[in-house]
Amino acid sequence: GRSSARDTLAVVSDTTSYFVLMPIRWQDRDKVSVGREVGFLVEDTGRRLSGRIASVGRQVEMINGEQFLSVKALVSAGGTALVPGLMVRCFLEQAAVGPWEFIRRLFSS
Repeated sequence: GRSSARDTLAVVSDTTSYFVLMPIRWQDRDKVSVGREVGFLVEDTGRRLSGRIASVGRQVEMINGEQFLSVKALVSAGGTALVPGLMVRCFLEQAAVGPWEFIRRLFSS
């Protein structure tokens, strides 16, 4: 059973939407902005979800010697596949580009 302190009036849990916390490498900071679409893959089920970046952290965090920014994204409908604390693979949705832009990017990398 669940126990709570004597002065607890209620425990509220909202599972209608979820925020996903993502570490984004410092060198990829120009690729993230509020409102940009993001994808999520729940690996054990293979289910793919989407959402949008809600905020981009302003403080650099170190993880295993690398610099990251903390990004929060709000998951769109379908978040029932998630539970608090679940690890999911995150990826930025790529905007469609024309053939000339694709070739330019191919040779500039």
